[in-house]
Amino acid sequence: MRPKVSICIPTYKQPEFFRRLLQSIVEQDYKDFEVIVTDDTQDQAVEWVVSEFYSQLPSLRYYKNPTPLGSPENWNEAVRRAMGEYIKIMHHDDWFALPTSLRMFVQMLDENPAVSLAFSASGVYKENKLARVHIPSRLQLALVRRNYRYLFGRNCIGAPSAIIYRKALPVIFDTRYKWVVDVQFYVQCLRLNSHFAHTALPLVNTTSGAPHQVTAQSLGNKEVELYEWTSFFNEIYKGSGFLFALYASLFFVRLFKKHRVQQVDDVPHDLLSTTTNKFILRIIKLTNFASNIGL
Repeated sequence: MRPKVSICIPTYKQPEFFRRLLQSIVEQDYKDFEVIVTDDTQDQAVEWVVSEFYSQLPSLRYYKNPTPLGSPENWNEAVRRAMGEYIKIMHHDDWFALPTSLRMFVQMLDENPAVSLAFSASGVYKENKLARVHIPSRLQLALVRRNYRYLFGRNCIGAPSAIIYRKALPVIFDTRYKWVVDVQFYVQCLRLNSHFAHTALPLVNTTSGAPHQVTAQSLGNKEVELYEWTSFFNEIYKGSGFLFALYASLFFVRLFKKHRVQQVDDVPHDLLSTTTNKFILRIIKLTNFASNIGL
């Protein structure tokens, strides 16, 4: 019988984090799910943890990738193996915040049949301490409802562990990206169906700033940030309108000042269309002007 939800867990090392996640799944009061684990780890550390939970999670299925797929292709592999109607991505170092979390995720889709994507607020933990709660403002939600492009430069949805979506939605995580892969995925979803559901309750807890995370390795990396933001912008700029162009301009001015971009050759403009290349050139001129007058 097809499960309602597939909890998809792409793993890579960190068995102690992974054990915490599986325990939080055991504690869920909603039981119509399967658990899919795809493992990029070369040793048996993750597999040993899986073996501890087979009796408590009879729907648990474990797959070791013969060759490591890397992030985010390992995420896609977990989703490809899923049989559920809904996909609940959970990174191996995140966990459900409440025993009722999965039930509330499912309810958001069940109660909103026009919606393909739903998400919750999330607790953000650094060094095992709650640092903050990631929750979008009313203005951010209103902007994204108006135009999905307003996710650009400001991911108000949060980490992939904060989302649930319908498997029928024909989207995958784009392997060209590491830093913006999550928000680019959300944009794909909302481009196909602009309706979404949201709860202000933090249904998941996420790990932030840990050395093992891909995002931590990308933060502040000029080549990664410039390549991915300009490439992503090229995807969504066409037909975006004046207000979004202004919004994006402010983002790029900050980004270019951060990385001391002073000429168009500092940006991977081979990725850009003629139109976006002209836009980026104007932003570089604006950035230089702002720097020259001390802004």
